[in-house]
Amino acid sequence: MIVQRRAVSDLHTLASWALRMSPTGWALVRRGKIAFSNHSFDTLDRGSLIGPGWSQVPEADGPPVAEQAAPRSLREIAVDLAQSLLADGILRRRHRFARAGIFVETMVERPLSSDQTQVALVLVRDVTEQVKADEQIGAMRARLNETERTRVASELAMGVAHDLGNLVAALRARVASLPASPELRSTTAAMRAILEAQAALVSKLQAVTHPRHVAPVRLNLVGDVFQPAMQMVESSLRMSSLAGGARISVGIDASTPAALSVLAPRDDLINVIINLILNARDAMPAGGSIRLAGAPCPGGVVVRVEDEGTGVAPHDLPRIFDPLFSTKGNDGMGMGLATAAALMRHLRGTISARNRQPAGACIELTFVDPAEADPNRAEPPPR
Repeated sequence: MIVQRRAVSDLHTLASWALRMSPTGWALVRRGKIAFSNHSFDTLDRGSLIGPGWSQVPEADGPPVAEQAAPRSLREIAVDLAQSLLADGILRRRHRFARAGIFVETMVERPLSSDQTQVALVLVRDVTEQVKADEQIGAMRARLNETERTRVASELAMGVAHDLGNLVAALRARVASLPASPELRSTTAAMRAILEAQAALVSKLQAVTHPRHVAPVRLNLVGDVFQPAMQMVESSLRMSSLAGGARISVGIDASTPAALSVLAPRDDLINVIINLILNARDAMPAGGSIRLAGAPCPGGVVVRVEDEGTGVAPHDLPRIFDPLFSTKGNDGMGMGLATAAALMRHLRGTISARNRQPAGACIELTFVDPAEADPNRAEPPPR
């Protein structure tokens, strides 16, 4: 009996120590006061006592935050959140707060037991790394979207410039064929001057809209492309897994040769791989694995990004590389895959998508290597 009591006491001691040292801060609020709190909570709260207090951060798609009198300490926030939750009768509620570049997410829960109606648990998690990673990814996506919008506008402008050039050339030919009549001399001279000015404007428009590309360089697929892309999204994937409870992992297929290389602009290709990884993440709400793979193929290299998500609707597959087409509704801009397709066109390669069995999708990029390519190989048709 004594041994059993000692074992129970040791277990309680270990459990108490684990709760105190947990990286997630927590505080137990009872009857409007904090009854217990652990070391992580106290550390975060101590910063608000010697520096600026915490202010609530509005959610991206949520209602506006009510006006606050002044930044507050974490203990004050915990008590207010607990009392609000208990008064509303809600089981759980989340909020975000910021202070001096630090972001935390709070989750308030009340027990289901009817005899604990005045007790609430406040959990506090430091999400600064996730917020900064999301901001970096958002900025990167904005740059990619702007680049693709510019490309689409450039192609439209080039088409307009081409048509205007044809019209100006036709008009110049007609003016040149007019009879040299003294009565029409001033009129034809003015028309020639106008047409010359229009021709100069068309030339400027064509020069401005002519696409410029960074020269491709030889890149080691694993070391120069896959690994940097994985490092850039690692924090976002980890935090997404923690926030949603569904684990998402990304890895390089073991069959990918270590010395495999491709010819491409380094930053452009890394951004494409990042975007494909993030698309795969968004398609896996229940979690899963993302696999990056590369292999030699006749005349070049094939790169695959595979996931275990929901796949693509068959009727959407032919359109997913079109600019402004998105399968994410209002959450997507429809520019990421279009940017990837534009890069592959510039590199004279191809890009395709297919669904995998039993679940998931695969995006396949085929790169042409001049050293391996067949000189009689036909160029891929433009999309």
